[in-house]
Amino acid sequence: MTKTSIFYLLISFFICSCQSKVSKEKDSPLKEPQGTFIVQTLNGQTVSDKSITLIFDSSKGQVSGSGSCNQFSATYTVSKENIKFSQAISTKKMCPGSAEVEQRFFTSLAEANKIQLEDSLLEIYKGDEKLISAKFKQ
Repeated sequence: MTKTSIFYLLISFFICSCQSKVSKEKDSPLKEPQGTFIVQTLNGQTVSDKSITLIFDSSKGQVSGSGSCNQFSATYTVSKENIKFSQAISTKKMCPGSAEVEQRFFTSLAEANKIQLEDSLLEIYKGDEKLISAKFKQ
């Protein structure tokens, strides 16, 4: 083998190894949410005054928090940008004025199938419809 052949062989190997790194990064899973998020909007309506929280524990695949009045807990799985929540279980306190918002929140979690997490903003979707927008609590 000549020096030129070895040179071209090394260049070809380098180019192939770079291409595989790019595709691995592109296909890497979405970073899972971790910590406490305060819900800002629910189905397009501002609910930042309702104290709705999502507390993610990615090591256990669990989410808990407050649905406005009642505490809740559920499990979830994330695969790339897809998310699936189990049926939430919650306390059953009577809270006039909060029940409708809380029911919409639990329904949105059950219907969710897509997630987007960028910086401190978490967005949860059903297809292209944004259901929940929440900010990370510092």
